Amino acid sequence: MVFRLGGDEFLILMNCPRGEGAALCRTMATRILADIQRPMTYRTLSNLRVGCSIGGAVWTPDGAPLADVICHADEALYAAKHGGRGVFRHFANANSTVAATLN
Repeated sequence: MVFRLGGDEFLILMNCPRGEGAALCRTMATRILADIQRPMTYRTLSNLRVGCSIGGAVWTPDGAPLADVICHADEALYAAKHGGRGVFRHFANANSTVAATLN
């Protein structure tokens, strides 16, 4: 499920087997980054390019409240934005904060 949080921020909720959330998060981030960087055409304009930064976090229903995990993903997003376009950062846990980079 995809939700627009506001402006240019979106939330993607995916269901996956327990323990596979971080790997799925990396896989989806890689796919999104690759797809969004492809040239696009809009009306009379061609070869348009956009970029994005992605922050991710894994939520388990028996873990932290979803609102906290969304805040963690937001922290990872801001770390990715500081890393430049085409960057993914994943919030690992409260002790190690942001980890993992994809360029």
